[in-house]
Amino acid sequence: MHFFEKTVSALGYSLARGFDQTTPFAASECYNDVVRFVLRQHALMPDLLRLPMRVLTIVFGFAGLFWGGRFFHQLPPEKREQQLRWWEVASFSFCRDFVRFHQTLVVLGVNDREGVARGLNDVGVDGDLPKFFVNTPERDRCEVTVIGSGPGGAITACLLAEAGGSVKLCEEGAHRSLESCQPFTVEEMLQKYRAGGITVAMGASKIAYVEGCCVGGGSEINSGLYHRTPSEILEKWRKEFGVDGLLDSELEPHFAANEKDLSVGLLQNPPPPASLKLHDGAARLDWKSLEVPRWFAYDGSRAADGTLEGKRQSMTRTFIPRTLRAGGELRPRTRVT
Repeated sequence: MHFFEKTVSALGYSLARGFDQTTPFAASECYNDVVRFVLRQHALMPDLLRLPMRVLTIVFGFAGLFWGGRFFHQLPPEKREQQLRWWEVASFSFCRDFVRFHQTLVVLGVNDREGVARGLNDVGVDGDLPKFFVNTPERDRCEVTVIGSGPGGAITACLLAEAGGSVKLCEEGAHRSLESCQPFTVEEMLQKYRAGGITVAMGASKIAYVEGCCVGGGSEINSGLYHRTPSEILEKWRKEFGVDGLLDSELEPHFAANEKDLSVGLLQNPPPPASLKLHDGAARLDWKSLEVPRWFAYDGSRAADGTLEGKRQSMTRTFIPRTLRAGGELRPRTRVT
C-alpha cells in the first residue's frame, strides 16, 4: 500500500471510531469497507480536484512528524486524535475543509455499511438490461446526436425520434433500472451519482448538490419535483430576449402534455415526516408553504400499511422507452468530447 492509501486508511479508521458508538474500539476490521468507500471517492474526483486533494493528503500524512515524530498512519490513536483536532479548527481553511470532507464521507459510510458494501461489490455492468450497442464503429452517422439522457436530453431525443429523425442518445453513465438500489443511499451514490456524489462533501458550500451520471440523469436520483414556469419569468424572457411563443396560453398545451406523460400530481398518501417538519417550521415563521407536485404514478395497489403504492416516473420509465420505440438509439457508457 502506498503512502497516500496508508494515510487515507488511518484517517478513515480514526474518524470512523469517533463516529461509531456501536462497535468495539478494537474491531477495526469492520471499517474496511468504509475506508474502501473513502478511497473510491478520492478516485472518482474530477481531475481538477484529484491532484490537489492527493497533495494535501500527503501533507497531512507528513504532518504527523510534528505530533509524534512519525507519519500519521504510524501514530498511536491519541496522537492521531490530537492532530485531527488541530486540523479541524486550524486557521487555514484548507485544513478545516480537508477534515470536513473526510468526516462527511465517513459518516455516510458508517451509517450505511450495507449499502457501501453492495456498492463496492457492484462491478458496474448494466445487469439484465438489454445491451444497445457492443462496439462503437470508427465512423458513425445520424441526423441528431443528443448528449446526456437527463430530462432535457431524453425529451429532446424522444420528440425528434417520434418526428421521424435518426437520433442517437449518448450517456456517459450506465443504464440501470430505477430499482437497482434503494433511493437516497450510499449505494445509490456509488451507482448513479457523478463523481460518487463527491460535491456533498467538498468545501463549505451553502447548497449541497449532486448530479446524476447514469441513463436518465438527475431524474433517476431526485424526488421528481415539478413546477410550471411562472408567468412573470415567461414575461421577463419575452421582453429581455425577444422569445416568441411564451404566452401562458401558448405554453398551456405543452405543460399539459408534460404533466400527462409524467403523471404529475400531488401526494395520494400522508406527507412524510420531513415534509411535515418543513411545513411546521414555515408556519411558525409565517412563511408561505405549499405542496409541490411530483412525477409519480399510482397503480391502485396498496402496501401492508394501507398506503397507495406508486413509482417515480423518471426518464428510464417515460421518455427514454418512447425514444427507443420510435427507433432512436441509446448509447450508455459513452462519453462525448
